[in-house]
Amino acid sequence: PGIPAAFAAYANQLAHLESRRHINISHKVHTLHFGQRILSDTVAPLDGVVNSPEVAGQQHYLIKVIPTLLDRGFSHLATNQYSLAEHFVRFDAAPTAGSTASLSVGVFFYYDFFPVMIQVLNKRPSFTEFLVSICAIIGGVFTVASLVDGAIFQGAKALSAKHD
Repeated sequence: PGIPAAFAAYANQLAHLESRRHINISHKVHTLHFGQRILSDTVAPLDGVVNSPEVAGQQHYLIKVIPTLLDRGFSHLATNQYSLAEHFVRFDAAPTAGSTASLSVGVFFYYDFFPVMIQVLNKRPSFTEFLVSICAIIGGVFTVASLVDGAIFQGAKALSAKHD
């Protein structure tokens, strides 16, 4: 349901098949964003990821990108958030039926942009809403107190009736 895309970093794509078993695909993703950050101190799922597989293979990062609109009342920020799943395929476990997937060693990023949007509204309640919620809290406290008082009164009344 999204718009799929991909980018990749191949490790020595033209190397002989046997020598690919020893290719080091260690990598570090310093930062990856799709648009502006919502807050400057937020960390994206791939920020600072260091991956050092012990054997050659394909490192797959599956990224789901969701457009996000942050509405602060006076300003709007259109950006994207993403979630991450990763998977490693060992070179010796890859299919060998002549497919191109079995011949390439490297790091692959697959991402989908979803057609839905998250809209985050940051608004403060008005003074009237604040007063109504305070009155509701006070009313709830009085209701619970009267229920507890009634239960205690009925229990005391039943105990005094037993003693008579």
